[in-house]
Amino acid sequence: LSAQGFNATQLERFAALLADGGGGDWLTGLVYGPHTRVPLADFLARVVPRGMRVRTYPDIGHATWSQFPKARWWAPYGLIAARESPQYRVEQWLAQVRRERATAVVGFGAYSDGVVDNA
Repeated sequence: LSAQGFNATQLERFAALLADGGGGDWLTGLVYGPHTRVPLADFLARVVPRGMRVRTYPDIGHATWSQFPKARWWAPYGLIAARESPQYRVEQWLAQVRRERATAVVGFGAYSDGVVDNA
């Protein structure tokens, strides 16, 4: 279950529902992905009930103007290829995502459109 795309009011209602046990016994975890309104630290502190696991769903299919922009991206190439450029060095990029998120979550299943990130 994800809060992606929720506006501020919907996110508050979602957090209140979870805090009141609205997830029942069947809901054992949440997903944090692109387009979640608040940063991961705020999501963990304000939305996620104690003991509930969170898995991230990072967007690795885009190089610029994205959730995890490429570090040291050559500006002319970035301007030409924009978001949809081939993603070379995917393993190094995923290692960066893993390092940044490792302490707060139980893992991730990356978003990918399967075209530009397997060069």
